[in-house]
Amino acid sequence: MSLNMTATMVACRESYPLLKAAGGGTIVNIGSFFDKLGVAENIAYCASKAAVGALTRCLAVEWAKDDIRVLNVAPGYIETDLNRDFLAREKVKAWLGRRVPVARAGQAQEVARLVGSIFAENIKFLTGETIYLDGGQGMNH
Repeated sequence: MSLNMTATMVACRESYPLLKAAGGGTIVNIGSFFDKLGVAENIAYCASKAAVGALTRCLAVEWAKDDIRVLNVAPGYIETDLNRDFLAREKVKAWLGRRVPVARAGQAQEVARLVGSIFAENIKFLTGETIYLDGGQGMNH
């Protein structure tokens, strides 16, 4: 909870006066598609990422009066330096191929492009939402 929820909450709290003084702005939190799943042996992670979604919704409602939008980007499996070797295993690649409709893990650049587009487009009516970037895994049965 400290890293995923508390750190996000503190970052939002510290950003608020600066954004309010600037006449508004956008905060994009990073959640996880695990926020809507029940995953064995991942209680703390799933709960902390669900809390980031709740924080996002609450702050979006509270800070809308100050023209501050708060959004949550919730990636699925994303290849990073930390998990690249694991995701390259044939068994893992085969599992992702069966489980994720796009048949692969996402790339960090895809997350960055989504976050960048949120700032670039500045759609003022879009706030409080969680945007899932999981290759369709969260809705695949």
